[in-house]
Amino acid sequence: MAELHPTPTRLALLASIDRGAVFEDWYAEIEPGEIRVHEFGRRDRATAKVREMKAAGWCITDPAGEDLHVRRIVLTDIGRAVLEQNTGGTR
Repeated sequence: MAELHPTPTRLALLASIDRGAVFEDWYAEIEPGEIRVHEFGRRDRATAKVREMKAAGWCITDPAGEDLHVRRIVLTDIGRAVLEQNTGGTR
């Protein structure tokens, strides 16, 4: 697994994942498999950042998702620990 440091941007993205607001979209017209944050009325691309966090073992694509085309990104135990250790448990 790749080693990452918990930057403010990565911690904010981990918090969005923890809130259930990050999805991998295989219907995306521009880039199938694109990863977006759907939160606060916005849809921001986060493909590269989430892929590096997946490689570090911080998150995965939800294996229990029912829709194979739009899948939620979820935290692993490692990702949850990184978030909690660096935010004092607040999200």
